[in-house]
Amino acid sequence: MAPLPPEAVCVIRGNMTEVHCLLFHIISNNEILYAGTENGMVYVWNLKVHNYNFFYYIDVACLSLHLFDDYLITQDKSCLLKVWKNTNNDFNCMYTKEFNNVSFCKIDSFKTDIIYLVIPQSESLVTVCHFEFFSINIKESIKHPDKNLKLGEVMHLKIFRSNIKLCVAVVYENGMLIIWDLLEISIIYSDKMTIDTPMAFDFDPVNFQGICGSNEKNIVIFKLDENFNLIKRKIIEITNAGTSVLRIRPDRKIVVAGCWDGHLRIFSWKTCKLLAVLNCHRASILDVRFSESTIKKWDSKHLLAAGGSDNRISFWRIYE
Repeated sequence: MAPLPPEAVCVIRGNMTEVHCLLFHIISNNEILYAGTENGMVYVWNLKVHNYNFFYYIDVACLSLHLFDDYLITQDKSCLLKVWKNTNNDFNCMYTKEFNNVSFCKIDSFKTDIIYLVIPQSESLVTVCHFEFFSINIKESIKHPDKNLKLGEVMHLKIFRSNIKLCVAVVYENGMLIIWDLLEISIIYSDKMTIDTPMAFDFDPVNFQGICGSNEKNIVIFKLDENFNLIKRKIIEITNAGTSVLRIRPDRKIVVAGCWDGHLRIFSWKTCKLLAVLNCHRASILDVRFSESTIKKWDSKHLLAAGGSDNRISFWRIYE
């Protein structure tokens, strides 16, 4: 008999609407989860005592959250960015930057000696910004030099470091993946991952392995060599169509697929074998996150949080 799948260690709801984005903030004795929702509220959950406060963002869905020291950056679906100063869990908006692009593509960020932000724009454009002194300054624009190439809208962004290069993987509506050198603004890799519109994506820069899901049943896994040449591609078929989010755990042992049927599908990142199907949510999963440090309350090194269209957040200890 196959082993039973793990059960959620906790499920929370509060009075939230659809949960679009999650962000762990674990520092000292504070174990916090931020949750951005459909009606523009950002909830600040104290995981130790299971209570929350919230602040009003704007009357549109909050799509992504990025935290740098005491500054929280929020993004709504019209690509309005706001910078909030956190003073003892009292959030004050310090700065607003408008990019005028209605999209469900989430911005990405990366911190070196400079904090980089990559922003999706219309007409296949990506804007590169620096975040400094709670302001957002535009530095570069990334667009394919072939004006006749119909890439469609930007669907996913992922910044990562490879050797000495700082790179950004950009996934486009037509199924194309282009990896750019972020400093030289040059193309390192370009290939079509899927014939379907890519709805979910993640990339592992240590193993040079990526994963992409769509509105169909197929999940595509591909592997590159150190020179960004494609060396292997594999297709996994799931039971029900539609993958909305993919997330590789920080230790690169498992990857989770949040699906339209409300299930969380757990795969081995090494073998791509399906390990478990977690059934807790009643509607589509919209975001999943792993903590990058231990959550003492549940003694979990990489606690998994999942939020979705059923207004719930579930927490899981998975194969630790």
